[in-house]
Amino acid sequence: MRRHIINSRVLFAICACLILTSLLPASQSVARIGLPGIPGLPGGGGDQLFKGAVVSALRKTLHDEAPILASTDLFPTVDALPGAAFRPGGDARAIFRHIASSRDGTVALAPGDYQIAVATFCMKARAHSPNGNTFRLARLQGKSADIITALNSRAVGSGIPQSDIQTLSWDLQAGMKYEEIPARTRGVLDRLIPEFKPRLTQSYYERVQSTWAHLSSTVPGLPSLDASLSRMGDVGNTILTLKHTRDELLADSNNFNALSSALAPPTARQNSTGTPWSQTGNGVYERLLNEGTFMGPGTLQIRVAGNPSAGQATRSVHITDLVGNPDADVQPLSQSPSGQIPTQTAPSNNDPGHHHVSVPCPGSKENAVTIISGAAVENGLDNLRNSGPCALGIQALDKNGKPLPAPDNSHNSSMALQPGQTIGHYKPPPGTAKIIVACFSTCGGTGSVDFDVPLPNS
Repeated sequence: MRRHIINSRVLFAICACLILTSLLPASQSVARIGLPGIPGLPGGGGDQLFKGAVVSALRKTLHDEAPILASTDLFPTVDALPGAAFRPGGDARAIFRHIASSRDGTVALAPGDYQIAVATFCMKARAHSPNGNTFRLARLQGKSADIITALNSRAVGSGIPQSDIQTLSWDLQAGMKYEEIPARTRGVLDRLIPEFKPRLTQSYYERVQSTWAHLSSTVPGLPSLDASLSRMGDVGNTILTLKHTRDELLADSNNFNALSSALAPPTARQNSTGTPWSQTGNGVYERLLNEGTFMGPGTLQIRVAGNPSAGQATRSVHITDLVGNPDADVQPLSQSPSGQIPTQTAPSNNDPGHHHVSVPCPGSKENAVTIISGAAVENGLDNLRNSGPCALGIQALDKNGKPLPAPDNSHNSSMALQPGQTIGHYKPPPGTAKIIVACFSTCGGTGSVDFDVPLPNS
C-alpha cells in the first residue's frame, strides 16, 4: 500500500509538470515552474519531458542569448518612390565622413537621392550565398547586434580586408568569447571595437551549457547535453549547428576559402532588379541591390524626402545597422560602405572608375572575358577583387592574343585570384594589349570581378 501511494505521488508530479508546460508559452513555462522536485527520469521514458520543460528552457536561452536573431520586424515597403524618379545627386561623402564614428549605425543626411557602394556580409552561417536577390530591410537584432553594427561602421576606411571583417562577424554571430576568437580576427576586434571585450567573457554555447547544468541539478538522471540533442527536435538541431559552426571557425580560421565554402555555399543566380523600396524612417526610403554573392559588391540607394534647396533639416538614416532579408531561403546580408560611389552605368570597362564584370563558370579559353584593353591597360588596375564564389585566373595578353611573360618581379603576367581576395594594384607587363579573366574549370555558376580603372597618369 505504501509503494502504491508513493508511485501515485510521483505520477502526479510528472503529470502536473507536463500539463503546466503545455499551457504556458515556451518563454514562461520554465521560469514559472522552476522544475522543483521532479523525480529522476526512468530509463528511456523521458521523451515527454524533453518535449516540455527541458526543451522550453533551452529554447528560451537560445532566443534570449542569441547574438543575432532573424529579423522579423521588417520595415514597410512602397510600390514606388514618392515624387520624381530616383536620381542620385546627394553628397554621399557625408556618409563616409560620419559613419565610422556613428554609435548606432545611422548618419544624418539632407534631403536628396544618394547611392553608395557597400560591402555586404553574411548574417546567417550555413545558409546559401544570395548571388543576386530581392531584399527587404530591417534592423539587426540580437544581443550582439550593436557590436556587429559598430564593426560594420568602423570597417569603413580601415584598410582591413573584407574577408577578415566577415570572419570576425561570423565569430561574433556564433557567440564566441574573446579568448577563443582566433588570433587573426581577434586582432581586428582589438583594433576596431575593443570596448566590447568585457561583453565577450562567456560564449553563447557556454550559456546553453549553463542552462543544461541547471536542468541537470533539478532533474536527477537527466542525460548529458550531447546525448540528448537527438531527442529535442529543432532545438537539438540548432545546438548541433552552433557546435559545428564554432568547430569550422576554429579549424579554418586562416583559410577564408574553406570558411566561405562551408558557411556560405553559393546558390543559383537570381536578379535583384525587383527589390522594393523600404521606408526606414519618416520620409526616408532605402533599398539594397546585390548582384553578387555575400561578399558583394552591393549598392545602397537612399531617398531623403524634402527640398534640398530649401535648407530643410537633415533626417537620421540607417546604414550599418540594417540587414537585407531575402525573399528566398538564402542568407540575409548586413553592409558597410565600401568607400566607392558607384555610377549608374559603366559604358566601357576602359573608362576611369569602378567596374563590376560577371564571368561565366566553369571557365575555358573560349569564354574568357576581356576586362580592359587598349591604352587604359598601361596604368593597370586598382582594387582588383574577386567578388564571386569561384577562383579566377587573370592573364595579360599581347596584341596577338598570346600570353605575356613576366620580365621581373614588378609585373604579373598571370595569377590566380581566390574568392574575396583583393590586389591593391595589378600592374601588367610591358606590351600588354588586354587583360582577360576566366573562372577555374572546377567551379560552376557565375563568377565576378571588381576593379577600378585609375585616371591617366594617376
